[in-house]
Amino acid sequence: MADPYFIPTRSSQVLKKTAHEVTVHVEHKLDKSLKSKKKSSADDENDLDMKQARFEVYKFAQSGLPNAQRQKNQKELALKLGAVPPKNKGVNYKLLKKELAKKKSKSKEMADLSRLGYLHRPVRTFKNNSRNPNATLRKKMSLGTGILKKYDNVKINKRK
Repeated sequence: MADPYFIPTRSSQVLKKTAHEVTVHVEHKLDKSLKSKKKSSADDENDLDMKQARFEVYKFAQSGLPNAQRQKNQKELALKLGAVPPKNKGVNYKLLKKELAKKKSKSKEMADLSRLGYLHRPVRTFKNNSRNPNATLRKKMSLGTGILKKYDNVKINKRK
C-alpha cells in the first residue's frame, strides 16, 4: 500500500520508470610481497657497519677524557638516544625571592635612567626621498596598483 502522505511529482514519476543500477565495490587486499620490499642484505650490513664504526670512534674519543667529562658526555649520548632528561634541581625560595627582587630593582633603575636620558639611545634617521607627491603617484602607477593594472602603464600629465 502506498504512503498516504506521498505527493507524486514529475521527478518521482521519472524515477519509477528508470531502472536502478546496483554497483558493488570490492576492496582488494595488497599482497605482502608488493607491500614490503626489503633492501638488499649488503646495504643493511653496510649501514650497521657504519653505525658500529661511528660508535667505536666515539668510545675511543671518550677514553682520553677525564672522568667528569666522560660522565657528562655519556649523559649527553643517553639524551640523544632517547633517555628522559633529568629534572631541574630545586631552588631555595628565599634565595629565589632575593634574586627576583634584585632583577626588579635593577630594571627599575634602568627605566629611571632612560627616562632621565642618561642611557645612550641610537638616533634614528628617516629618509624622505619622495618630497614630490606626483613622484609617489607615478611610482604606484608604474607598479600597477588596483584597477589600473588592467591598463598597463598610465601616463600622468605634468602640471606646468
